[in-house]
Amino acid sequence: MNKDEFADRWQQIREQARQWWDKLTDADLQRADGNFELFISIVQEKYGYTRETVEADLDKGLAELEAKPQPEPAALAAKPQPELAALAAKQQLELAALAAKQQLELAALEAKPQLEPVA
Repeated sequence: MNKDEFADRWQQIREQARQWWDKLTDADLQRADGNFELFISIVQEKYGYTRETVEADLDKGLAELEAKPQPEPAALAAKPQPELAALAAKQQLELAALAAKQQLELAALEAKPQLEPVA
């Protein structure tokens, strides 16, 4: 893995790093903050591993993550989401109230007599 790829995948790595290396602390991960060289040296310091071992373990962990089946977007959408349903219902009520208000305002405008232009 190169430095750019590591930086691009830092959030994913950060989420998994403590599972892969349980001696790492949040402070260690904050200190590394996406810096490949610093991260490698922190793991080496905590475990006494060689650089090659840390890199190999990192590559192996990422490969295992990629091999896990990811849920299909349709499957995620099919799950009930009560908060979203409540929000959608609230928004529908607000839209209906707004539409009714606009209809009343329009009816009031149409009911007003039109002034004829003075020539």
